[in-house]
Amino acid sequence: MSAASTSQENTFAIQAIMGGAVRYNRWIYSRLQPWLGQRILDVGSGYGHITAHFFERERERIVSLDLEPQYVEALRRRFAGHAVFEAHCMD
Repeated sequence: MSAASTSQENTFAIQAIMGGAVRYNRWIYSRLQPWLGQRILDVGSGYGHITAHFFERERERIVSLDLEPQYVEALRRRFAGHAVFEAHCMD
């Protein structure tokens, strides 16, 4: 197993764990919320554990970016019902 492969597996494992950290994710959002406007650029979105909170208020546009195609596809599926949302795979 290569170092890159191991690193990617660790990243996916951490994302899975963070999905269960509901109070932590809510706390992070509460720290960001005062500075969020109608348009949000979410860089390094992962599976969208924080992104999900952005929909608690009406927004004009939410754009999520991540390096991992797996995360971007998961984001697109998870938030497909939100017309203001889009996700892109880019660095």
